[in-house]
Amino acid sequence: PEESRLSVREREILGRLAEGFSSKQIADKFFLSENTIVNHRKNMLKKTNTKNIAELVRYAMNKGII
Repeated sequence: PEESRLSVREREILGRLAEGFSSKQIADKFFLSENTIVNHRKNMLKKTNTKNIAELVRYAMNKGII
């Protein structure tokens, strides 16, 4: 299934991105470094073959991931 491409943590982060939170805000919420969030974003883009966060969010909405 499409959602299995993304880890549970990646899906949590993606949900926050879709809500408009910044990487810094997401990092603070999950007690992670901002760099970790940036790395998750890069990994999600690569796994879904999308070019930017807007396209990633659209992809996730179309696939029912978020």
